[in-house]
Amino acid sequence: MKSNILLKSIATVMLLCMTLTTSSLEAQGNPGGCFITTFLTVSDQDDVVMEIDPDTLAVISETPMSITGAVEVDGLRGIAIHPSTGNWFMLAMLSAPPSPAPSPWLLEYDPINLTLNLVGFTVLDFNDLEFTESGELRAITNTLTTGDSNYCELSTITGGPLDLCQYNGSDGG
Repeated sequence: MKSNILLKSIATVMLLCMTLTTSSLEAQGNPGGCFITTFLTVSDQDDVVMEIDPDTLAVISETPMSITGAVEVDGLRGIAIHPSTGNWFMLAMLSAPPSPAPSPWLLEYDPINLTLNLVGFTVLDFNDLEFTESGELRAITNTLTTGDSNYCELSTITGGPLDLCQYNGSDGG
């Protein structure tokens, strides 16, 4: 199962580098481009952030995001690196505290101090996120029952969304 997820992630990495776009992957060291040294990738099947060498596609490290008894992560939908702090922001489905399905929580991880912060509940069914160059966190929803999707700014303080626009359909990424 883990090898299938890794193969899917590798294919996504190669596609994203060819289009110079980041999605549920983030370029560590140079967000937003493919002039990078490693990739970070996540899966909605577990709580692990994998660091991948783009030249060999080998997994360099795996960092679980759960804190036993406090924050139990069931899956990670997206990851983005803050352009000035380097902290990782993730959309996480949690069993503790529970995620009102299908909406995730926003987590912030400091890879230097090794701290995890439960920022807040995102309210909508977000599937992926990324930072703008100016540090605004943007996220996209899965297709809603109306057939539309939302493109929102997420608060890095509360996790709550500010709707920027709606458009017809999305595959959530």
